[in-house]
Amino acid sequence: MHPPTDAAGWTQGNAGVGALIRGNHKIINQPPPGGGMRASPWQLYDLAADPGERLDTAARHPELVADMVAEWETSWR
Repeated sequence: MHPPTDAAGWTQGNAGVGALIRGNHKIINQPPPGGGMRASPWQLYDLAADPGERLDTAARHPELVADMVAEWETSWR
């Protein structure tokens, strides 16, 4: 378990692809098939409850996703 303020993020390429882990939550989007210009929608995982990242909870927590994406855009992109 990590403090809710601990964060680490990364970016892959120039298509807006990346991830951010903050506390026990992780957002990630995937590179487009064939290397297109648009990344997939952001996915959200609770790493404490789902360490295998099998259950995307983004639809249930849109505010958390938006907050984490804003942090990723500002600090990690």
